[in-house]
Amino acid sequence: MFTEGRSTIWSSWEANKPGSGYCVLLERLRRGSEALQAFGVGEDDPLIFEAANALSDDDALAEGIKNRLKAEVYSRLKEAGNNMFEPTVDESTMEEVTPAYDMSVFVKNPNIYCLDKPTGFTEENVPGWTVPTSDKPGLYDNWTDRGLKNIPQDIAFSSWKAHIRMEQTVSDLPVGVYTVKFGAGSWNGNADWIEGGFCYVKTSDTPAVEEGEEEDLDTNFAGYSMFAEGQVGPESVGNHEITDILVSDGKLTFGVNFGANDQAFFNEVEILLTGAAAGFDYGKAYQEVLTGVEPQQQTAKVRAIQLFDLNGRRINSARKGVVIIKKQMSDGTVRTEKVLK
Repeated sequence: MFTEGRSTIWSSWEANKPGSGYCVLLERLRRGSEALQAFGVGEDDPLIFEAANALSDDDALAEGIKNRLKAEVYSRLKEAGNNMFEPTVDESTMEEVTPAYDMSVFVKNPNIYCLDKPTGFTEENVPGWTVPTSDKPGLYDNWTDRGLKNIPQDIAFSSWKAHIRMEQTVSDLPVGVYTVKFGAGSWNGNADWIEGGFCYVKTSDTPAVEEGEEEDLDTNFAGYSMFAEGQVGPESVGNHEITDILVSDGKLTFGVNFGANDQAFFNEVEILLTGAAAGFDYGKAYQEVLTGVEPQQQTAKVRAIQLFDLNGRRINSARKGVVIIKKQMSDGTVRTEKVLK
């Protein structure tokens, strides 16, 4: 249970040892912290400090990180001639690389953990994910019982010859162009088996399926990636990529569809900001983030964090011992808690 650092997220399928314990619960906060640090936010920043000391998948803290990330992104993109997406040369390969920024903290449960594997799939047991099909996925961790009852662990959604769809919608992404990566595919190499398996994304501009019409991949999805013959067995995130997806209003739906004849898996998703949206007013958006004017967002968010010692004195960075964290929320309330450093 008391694991720290990066969730393994099926990094070694051969060993069948996916992550478990606190590291799987904290994976999106870890990704969010690293994204902030990539923008120059220091390790002693209160948000980074709180994420490093969290013991749960804290939605309020994630909101604070997301809001800060938006501010960091918009503060740069509002400047004419900014170089956020200017290609650079990878010194190890000498290849040209276009910068991409990890926004996976906006996903609830990107590494797909469950709270208790024997419970099976429910929206409470696998937070963040919905299954709109009548058939429900299995929760795979390995071929033998690991004895992790009541302990959170990374799992893979899995199926055995059943049409199943798993998806999630986020509504507060920074406006821009995105790449979505999936760890998903088939356990089988037979093309007849994997027919109907694919990863997909939708935006607010994606046409809905008309009544009486069948779903069409080219019409009813903003992008998709089909499972392929020969693409067999579980892999890390990135074996499917859907690129150049314009998110103009913060809303993005992403998911995986299992074919009715396949034995398939889905174990991770990653969302990367890869470009600016042409014509979008990033200056106005930056001011809205700073002042809390975010249309369609009703949940209170962390707007500022202050640190104090036990004597009530304001401190600028985390110290050894007990630290009091004061959160100022977007709805005007103030929340305080104690953390042992």
